[in-house]
Amino acid sequence: CIDGCERGRRPGHGGRVKKRKSSKRMARSCCHLSLLSSLRPLLLLLPVAGSFVLSVDRPLHSRLRATSSSRLRTTMNAKSEQQKLSLSNIWVLAESNGPVRQEEMNICKAFMQICREDNNKDKLRAFFAENRGKPVLFEMKTERKDFRKFLFSGGETMSIQEGSFGDSGLGYSIWDAGLALSIWIQMNGDKFAGRDVLELGSGVGVTGICMAKSSANQVVLSDFGNVEDEGEDEGERNSVVERNLQPRNLLENLLTNVELNGLEEKCQVTRLDWHACLADSFRPVKEFQCVIGSDVIYYEEDAEALTAAIVKHLRAGGTFFLMNRRGRPGLSAVLENLERMGKVEVTELSLFNNFDSTPLLFATFTKG
Repeated sequence: CIDGCERGRRPGHGGRVKKRKSSKRMARSCCHLSLLSSLRPLLLLLPVAGSFVLSVDRPLHSRLRATSSSRLRTTMNAKSEQQKLSLSNIWVLAESNGPVRQEEMNICKAFMQICREDNNKDKLRAFFAENRGKPVLFEMKTERKDFRKFLFSGGETMSIQEGSFGDSGLGYSIWDAGLALSIWIQMNGDKFAGRDVLELGSGVGVTGICMAKSSANQVVLSDFGNVEDEGEDEGERNSVVERNLQPRNLLENLLTNVELNGLEEKCQVTRLDWHACLADSFRPVKEFQCVIGSDVIYYEEDAEALTAAIVKHLRAGGTFFLMNRRGRPGLSAVLENLERMGKVEVTELSLFNNFDSTPLLFATFTKG
């Protein structure tokens, strides 16, 4: 197989490298990917590094500040200016089970050729101008394993700092569906032009940050983290902590990523407990024309709460855009709940990368 599989390297939770139980089975699982087989001659000429972590997001409501993100952004930007483009991974969004179209294959090959030719600036500018809005995302190498940098086909960049599961729960890193929805947003930015957008279960903020970099007006990134409000009763706060085990650094890291990308003026970080939305008395601070979420359902017991969060934060006629890994517990229940309250449309997609592919479901819900 290609370089990654010859070394037995495959992306896994926490960035650990899993030993292969069966080399034949492993070869079958990745060599069928047309992205790999078609790009093999060029991939072998590049030092392809394993994608560090694949991750998710979860639940939202109260403001925060971070401390060291400005210094981190300055350091990372300085290093980025000094270093040449060095490719780590390629992500391509395609129809259900592929294969990747020849047009996207040619885009990948052209970019890798530019990387091999010492990052010719004129060729890069021409490349980005020609391929803006294409379903391809490039991941660049970084010196820190908890820091990831992405380059969209139109030249837009996105920097993300990941956390740890202990500090941030399921929202500690980037999950495939988040990258897939980010690609889709770059392809369909006109749908959000001038609109205020709410992201549910932001995690590290990949899709919300991508949205803010597109044509949206303001973006509210939300998740369920540990933050103390001065006006909150201590007993009430403790009961919430005990019931939901709030990740203590999730919202702080989310705000750090907003600042890393220079989006303080366009983004607000807020906390929301989806289960609070189940109460008849719950009233959102604001209703939105657009709500987005990627891999937001991971537990069956969260289906009702997620449905309530979606419906109560959407205006009448507003749309919820969801990208989720197929087969996740609770996904079918959420879609069934939404169908009773409006129109649901579903499309099956796949996200390919140098090592694997992920089966995805893209759904839109229009509130009646």
